[in-house]
Formats: sequence, structure tokens, C-alpha cells
Amino acid sequence: RCRVGSVETDGNSHDLRLRYVSEQGRQVEEFFDLVVLSVGLQTPPEALQLAETLGISLTADRFAATPDFAPVRTSREGVFTCGAFAGPK
Repeated sequence: RCRVGSVETDGNSHDLRLRYVSEQGRQVEEFFDLVVLSVGLQTPPEALQLAETLGISLTADRFAATPDFAPVRTSREGVFTCGAFAGPK
């Protein structure tokens, strides 16, 4: 858990150099051949309250529960989900 300060290409190896501050507060520099940066998602409390009010089932991760072959259908007839409330894709 940290915030990456910079990502640069190493001129010789073409690896990616990441610089960041560790959870312990140390400056760290590491080299990788592949880097995937991602932002975590968390359902806002207001969306959880609305889901409860409307009777929409949620997953264990607190996103709208949808069937595999109907990814926008919720547990409530006529109510559909999209965007971040549908969960990470």
C-alpha cells in the first residue's frame, strides 16, 4: 500500500523503474518488466443505503449482484445497474 511517485523506463534494459515511499516511510526504487497500476473501488455509503431501500441484493464485495448472462439486471425487477456500482470489470 503506497502511492507511486514515478515510473520511468530504464535506458539500458527497458525495464520500468518505480519509485515510491513504503508504508514504513522509506524511499524505495524497484525495477519491473511489467507494471499494472490500479485504483481500488469502494461502494459509497449512500449507494449502499439506496440499494437497501430498493431491495437490491449485493455481492460480498458490496457491489450490485447481477446474473452472469445479464450483467446489468439487479435482483429488483425493472432496476438496472451500470458503471462503478456494477463492480470492477
